[in-house]
Amino acid sequence: MVTSRKSLDLGWKKLGDITEIIMGQSPPSSTYNDKLDGLPFFQGKAEFGARYPEVRKYCSNPVRIAEAKDILMSVRAPVGSLNIADRKSCIGRGLCAIRPSDKIDYLFLFHFLRSIENEISAKGEGSTFTAINRREIERLEIPLPPLPTQRKIVSILERAEKLKNLRQEANDDTNTIIQALFSEMFGDPVKNEKNYTVKPLVEICHRITDGTHVTPKYTEKGIPFLRVTDLTNSNDSKKFISEEEHKELIRRCKPNKGDILYSKNGTIGIAKLINWDYEFSIFVSLCLIKPNKEIILPKYLEIFLNTPFALRQALLHSKKGTITNLHLIEIKKILVPVPSLKEQEAFLKRVEQINNIQNNQTQTTEEISTLFDALMQKAFNGEIVA
Repeated sequence: MVTSRKSLDLGWKKLGDITEIIMGQSPPSSTYNDKLDGLPFFQGKAEFGARYPEVRKYCSNPVRIAEAKDILMSVRAPVGSLNIADRKSCIGRGLCAIRPSDKIDYLFLFHFLRSIENEISAKGEGSTFTAINRREIERLEIPLPPLPTQRKIVSILERAEKLKNLRQEANDDTNTIIQALFSEMFGDPVKNEKNYTVKPLVEICHRITDGTHVTPKYTEKGIPFLRVTDLTNSNDSKKFISEEEHKELIRRCKPNKGDILYSKNGTIGIAKLINWDYEFSIFVSLCLIKPNKEIILPKYLEIFLNTPFALRQALLHSKKGTITNLHLIEIKKILVPVPSLKEQEAFLKRVEQINNIQNNQTQTTEEISTLFDALMQKAFNGEIVA
């Protein structure tokens, strides 16, 4: 982030000289509970929120303790993610607590460490999973201007982050508008208070199937092979198979533009309209839905399958073991409101207007994020404080 730290007159210090590093240690599992007995117990980044960790369990006999205003850092798989302890807490092996001395403001410390999160992450080592040790954390360098200057920087960054968060809240509100619009126009298909024709998914589709049940032989390049993780990352496949194997797989399950992919294993209930042209194959974790376009428009069906109404039905039918599974026979039972094609088109026109607003918001969100990152860089380069 900083081009020449030595050239900056900010009093750079090693983190170990101005903070106390408390490495986490997990207590016996018999002391874990969800009955508010003891201290909140945090183990790793999975429990982190936007700024403060989310309490999921407690520990009645904590071993290592973080105090309020300690900075919590993930030290194992992944390395570098950050939160702030908002209360006394028990910390497990996946975390460390960085306790600031009276020489450094805890929010200044938090913002700076967040600005070098990628640098911290790169220091992780290990073959099974990456981890960072206390010595590496203590060696991290941090600027240490006078406390009044630190607090002025914090004030500027906090105001900027508040604006950034307000934009994100507006984006989240916009995301719920489409679902609210669907509810307003068509209602809950199970209650069917608006008296639309409601049909099981199987009756409005030409075919509902899933991908191969056998893990294929992956190749370095070739035909994309999509799984649930790729579906939730905008069809950005990380796996490939040979063209020969692809040709064999599509004899049973051939995705086409205009079909819908629907997640059925692990993360269930996510629908994605195929709006790209390249060929690909899919794993068993994805269901392939071929809508009957004379009855239902693919985009309308995609939106419906992503509503709480569809998800509620999917969860009702899902089978839970080590992972959540949704079987094809259950997917076919999902009830879908089927208004006329004219009504579906009217709905999609209103959705398009909302999407245009979302696209504009996305652009401004990216601009705000870029400006915020630039502001952090200037702050820790000593460029915005006299």
